[in-house]
Amino acid sequence: MLQQPRRWRMLIPLATLLGGAVVSMLVAASLWSVIDARDRISFERRVDQTQDAIRDRLDTYITLLRAGAGLFNANRLEVDREAFRAFAAGLRLNKDYPGIQGIGFSARVLPDQREAFVRAQREGGVPGFRIWPDHPRSEFHSIIYLEPLDSRNEAAIGFDMFTEATRRAAMERARDTGQPAASGRVELVQEIDEAKQAGFLLYVPVYRGGETPKTTSERQAMLAGFVYSPFRAGDLFTAILQGGRNPGLELQVFEGEPSPQNLLHRSGPRETGGQGERAARYTETRTLDVAGRQWTIAYRSSQQLEMSSNLSLIPLFLAGGLLATILVSAVLWAEVKARSAADRTSREAQDRALELSVLNRTGAAIAAELDLERIVQLVTDAGVELTGAQFGAFFYNVVNAQGEAYTLYTLSGVERESFSRFPMPRATAVFHPTFVGESIIRSDDILQDPRYGKNEPYKGMPEGHLPVRSYLAVPVASRTGEILGGLFFGHPEPGRFRPEHESLLVGIAGQAAVAIDNARLFQNAQRELEERRRAQEGLREGEERLRLALEAGRLGTWELDIPSNRRLLSSRSAEIFGVSAEELLEREAWQAVIHPDDRDRVNEAFRQALEGGASYRAEFRVLARDGRERWVSSQAIVHRDEAGAPQRVVGIHQDITERKRWEEHQMLLINELNHRVKNTLATVQSIAGQTLRSASSMEQVREDLEGRLFALSRVHNVLTRESWEGASLREVVEQAVEPYRRSDDDRFHVAGEDVRLSPRMALAIALALQELTTNAVKYGALSNATGMVRITWRISGAPTRRRLVLRWEEAGGPAVDPPRRRGFGSRLIERSFAMELGGQATIEFLPEGVRCTVDAPLA
Repeated sequence: MLQQPRRWRMLIPLATLLGGAVVSMLVAASLWSVIDARDRISFERRVDQTQDAIRDRLDTYITLLRAGAGLFNANRLEVDREAFRAFAAGLRLNKDYPGIQGIGFSARVLPDQREAFVRAQREGGVPGFRIWPDHPRSEFHSIIYLEPLDSRNEAAIGFDMFTEATRRAAMERARDTGQPAASGRVELVQEIDEAKQAGFLLYVPVYRGGETPKTTSERQAMLAGFVYSPFRAGDLFTAILQGGRNPGLELQVFEGEPSPQNLLHRSGPRETGGQGERAARYTETRTLDVAGRQWTIAYRSSQQLEMSSNLSLIPLFLAGGLLATILVSAVLWAEVKARSAADRTSREAQDRALELSVLNRTGAAIAAELDLERIVQLVTDAGVELTGAQFGAFFYNVVNAQGEAYTLYTLSGVERESFSRFPMPRATAVFHPTFVGESIIRSDDILQDPRYGKNEPYKGMPEGHLPVRSYLAVPVASRTGEILGGLFFGHPEPGRFRPEHESLLVGIAGQAAVAIDNARLFQNAQRELEERRRAQEGLREGEERLRLALEAGRLGTWELDIPSNRRLLSSRSAEIFGVSAEELLEREAWQAVIHPDDRDRVNEAFRQALEGGASYRAEFRVLARDGRERWVSSQAIVHRDEAGAPQRVVGIHQDITERKRWEEHQMLLINELNHRVKNTLATVQSIAGQTLRSASSMEQVREDLEGRLFALSRVHNVLTRESWEGASLREVVEQAVEPYRRSDDDRFHVAGEDVRLSPRMALAIALALQELTTNAVKYGALSNATGMVRITWRISGAPTRRRLVLRWEEAGGPAVDPPRRRGFGSRLIERSFAMELGGQATIEFLPEGVRCTVDAPLA
């Protein structure tokens, strides 16, 4: 396998030149990266310092406000104007805490305290004090102290910050949490000149009693006011950043998400000449939690920081690297030319050694292999490696388990998908010599071979086939002369295969033939062993399925050998009978276990089965040793000899006690259902009869009967869901009034503790409520838009003699005139509770509305 001359060595000088240039540029890029990283670290250090400075300053201000709240708590809120002024003066705000606009106190005032509060402030040193804005509201929050009391802060005295939404949100959060709270971006009332700045406020709540209440509702009730500070953002950040003496950074501070309307402060040059903002080399955005509000701070590197960088030195490094690369490339060009001549003499020897190594490796591998597909894959891979082909294939004939012959193939050098969409090769003029074992075919250019392109339908290689110019094919024949298949190799370039490649492949094909014969013998032996194994597994599986079926059905088995009268019982059969298996081996013990009332019937069924008159099936009771009575189902098959005489009986036992109990329970349920259906039909018959006698028209008959039957149906649904054991009174009432409720205005007021009703009482109350709601819709409180119905109940009497007192009261409807005669509805209500439940029902036609009172025993 002769290697091609190492022409690539001639490319080493050029590669060195290119590589050196690339390395020089990489070094320059690396220097750029190092300097850039150093500058970025400097930028990030400045960002960290500034971020910490802002956070520490704001924490300090919050501490001042907590101290102010402590002043009010320590003095039980009795802090006058002079005491607060002295406290603020002691803080030295302008000197020690630059950037703060002031510290103040806003008092909470209820409406009924307002006049006294204003009078007290005026008498306390602020003659013109007023709470503004001046409009009615549920509570007032007025600024009474704000120090230092300069012209800006004096403008805020009396202002109710609770009237402005952004301030109110912060004050409510501070009040409800008991923690400091910052407001959003606002314009301070102190902005009294044209140079206005964005602002914000910090609040600390003060509660009556000196301590923070535990619950939100208590905090809202006990709030006395807020110690607070207003901040002009421009003044604050100028003080924090020491008057802008930080040439490395420019920053923008936003209250919340970055947007023009949220901008609190901005440092650095503004846009000029209508151009966009300068593109900074380094930027970073951070967030800061300020008393429950999140600020977003966008940092940018300043021009001073960027101009101080050493990046201007990079071009010098790049020029030096390129010059050194040119010199090294010239030296390598001379060395490569000398080395190429020395290597050429050793290639042929190396190729021969490699061929021997491949042959030995492949021979050892296929000699130890019994898998047919693995053998042919090894042979195909070895052929590609020996010949230098772009791809190789081994087409061979196999016989499947059904004795059918078909062609398989292996590939090497390309994916299987490259051939899978094409049909198998046929015995054409090109392939025929290989498939019949006539000769080896080697062609330097198969496209010029006279045998190529003579067959339909492709006239050569089909469209999409891998390009083939060099072609080599070797038949593979067994020791008996059978042609097992063929090795085929191709390459897209002409003249790739030489005569020595034919010799190598002949040796490989011989080794492959021996290995394939051995693999086939092994597969035949494995197939026979597999058939035996499957037969044995089938027998075991059948026995296992029988065992699983018996266990799943909890069945016991039994056998009786008639000539010897010998019985065999499984442990499950003995468990079903409640007697040990040994005791049931004798016929007398077997008979004693069967219930006396069933014994003759069981013996007769067994006798008929033995005589051939019927199959043996019997259900009977057994008396277990523990005294319990069980039901058993027994079935059996009688095995007979050639003369038809019974010889052996094989059967099963099954415990059917639970089934028998369910059958008895089912019959009980059917009888109960018959009883309830009859009662329901009697009720319907009574309602229908009374409705027909009292109605004035068929339309009224239909309407009244339909409403009463619907009421009966609804309460039946409740009772059925509760298995007719009772019903919830509240659910019966809700079901009765549900059709008459409106989504926008519930006109029913239902009140009373829930109680369980008997089925009879549930039906009576449901029918009564149906009559009352129908009458209210037609004539009473539900016939107009303002009427209301109140349904209440209570439980009276001793625990053993409890009574239900339910009252229906209408109000807001048309004036009620007592009827001249009692209608069916009234009679139905009174009779249901008096005759069927032992109670009483009274209906009063009062001018303000109908009132019905039901008093009946619950038991």
